[in-house]
Amino acid sequence: MSSTRIPVIDISSFTDGTDQEGVARAVAEACRDTGFFVITGHGVDPELTKSVRSAATDFFRQPVDEKNRSSGGSSVGYSPLQAESLAKSLGDDTPPDLKEAYTIAQVDATDDAYFTDESAAFFFPDNVWPQTPSEFEHLSTSYYRAMGQLSELMFQVFAVALDLPADHFAPVIDKHFSYFRYVYYPVPDGPVQPGQLRAGAHTDYGSFTFVNFNDAPGGLQVNTGEDTWIDVPVIADSFVVNLGDLMEQWTNDRWRSTLHRVVAPDEGEWSQSERLSLVFFHEPNYDTMIEALPTCVSADDPARHAPISCGEHLASKVMAQQDLGDDGWSE
Repeated sequence: MSSTRIPVIDISSFTDGTDQEGVARAVAEACRDTGFFVITGHGVDPELTKSVRSAATDFFRQPVDEKNRSSGGSSVGYSPLQAESLAKSLGDDTPPDLKEAYTIAQVDATDDAYFTDESAAFFFPDNVWPQTPSEFEHLSTSYYRAMGQLSELMFQVFAVALDLPADHFAPVIDKHFSYFRYVYYPVPDGPVQPGQLRAGAHTDYGSFTFVNFNDAPGGLQVNTGEDTWIDVPVIADSFVVNLGDLMEQWTNDRWRSTLHRVVAPDEGEWSQSERLSLVFFHEPNYDTMIEALPTCVSADDPARHAPISCGEHLASKVMAQQDLGDDGWSE
């Protein structure tokens, strides 16, 4: 672990079996303290990430009319600049966020009834793909699958960190409905309004989020209490991991879903401030019941939340924000 406020954890010794307990302890501490940490040694091919970032940047640099051809009209596809205001999810009426986005749902849904029943339509929408760049769909699909595999590993780490068998979560994440989102922060082309951010302060809804981003002015910050914000470190070939509301509830509030935001760059730094984040929001199987894990309750600390299915949890979050300009998917 590093000495920064956001810990950096090399998870390779979990994968190779040389020090699983040590990695799990470091992760458990980070989840209790900040709900944020950075992982290295994760095994994801850096060339894949580099290629994905290149294709996505090419997409977002296209004319607006071309990008709008890929608007899905629902939870997938292209979302234009200033279409969302994440801070409204917490009742903070701020100007719209200075970002664009492209959202991708599960890429491996099959004809199985689990994916095709009417009740599943909300969780497995049909993806929308742009015509250009031509490699966008292939690379995005490959990256989605890589994040799905990394999620399986992360859940093994979480299980050990929670004193559970390493495969505890396996049966409830094999048909996940996670979302992968490109979040693009262009160079500002005019004055930034008072209180306007690239992404307003919010927490994520699901189990956890993987974020990969470039080093550019106007970055990701985490709230550490009251009005104190710290920068998330930028480390090559790493992923930021932050817990969502679902994991906080699952662990009976032992682990934290933490407020975070993306700040606007200072005007003097605008020319260097183009930023692209690859954001993977993990959601377990939609019929998974979220109730306090057995190692997170005791006679002195009973369950604090009523059981709810993962699908109902997300739907309630999204519906609560539909009138507030927040779709729940951001960095």
